[in-house]
Amino acid sequence: WTRKALRVAGASARTEIETWVRRIEKVETAVADRFQHHFVNAMAIPNKEEPFPELAKVVPLPTPKQTTDTDRRPRRSRRRRRPPTT
Repeated sequence: WTRKALRVAGASARTEIETWVRRIEKVETAVADRFQHHFVNAMAIPNKEEPFPELAKVVPLPTPKQTTDTDRRPRRSRRRRRPPTT
């Protein structure tokens, strides 16, 4: 919520929101074993490695696309090129 929204909502809503916020527990997922591996595989739809058979019973899943290194586009450099100095 923004401060403006909290003012409009009133004091009782603010108290309730603060109570819920204090209950939030931060979970650091990036330090979990193999997080990066699972995250990258989940970016593919459907998941690159996991078949999700229960989901396939409910929704038709697209066939996984097989990619090779030659299918990938070369990455662009994020650095700006400086104009040549004269």
